[in-house]
Amino acid sequence: MSEYFQTAGSSSPAPPIPYISRRSPYYARSYMACTSQTLATSVATKILQKGGNCVHASIAAAAVLAVIEPCSTGIGGDMFCLIWNDSKKSVQGLTGCGRLPTSASLSTLPSTFSITSPTRSGKFNANMVTVPGAVRGWWDLYTRYCTSTSPDCLPGTEYSMLELLKPAIDMCRDGVPISGPIT
Repeated sequence: MSEYFQTAGSSSPAPPIPYISRRSPYYARSYMACTSQTLATSVATKILQKGGNCVHASIAAAAVLAVIEPCSTGIGGDMFCLIWNDSKKSVQGLTGCGRLPTSASLSTLPSTFSITSPTRSGKFNANMVTVPGAVRGWWDLYTRYCTSTSPDCLPGTEYSMLELLKPAIDMCRDGVPISGPIT
């Protein structure tokens, strides 16, 4: 577990922060990831340090955040991502929104969500609930940007999805310290 608590970069001491902050600073050279929690940032920067790409780091950080900040981000929500593809000189996006139930179809949706029916109000209809899309979004990102067979594959060391999720799995099993902003 202690491997996730080390600061990335050189072994020299970090410079003092010239302002007051409630957040823990994180220092690295040649790469950086920013999250709301130091543990997630640590996992992401370690992946970058070992040659992973930005999508590897993002998936791993998101999984860790799902463990240590379940009320803010997690597997029960959605995921949205913008990626700069340097080889194509373009921004590409991926939306990991929840899918509708399999029984939904274009022909049944207008009557199902009719706001004129008092028993099937669009505002309170159970059919309005979608399946959380975060985990599927992580998988879609991985298959599009992290597999060598994809035309959009970003450069970097190859990681399996299990390797990216391992830090979060370890934290679930071993526990994590609670930081100041959470308490």
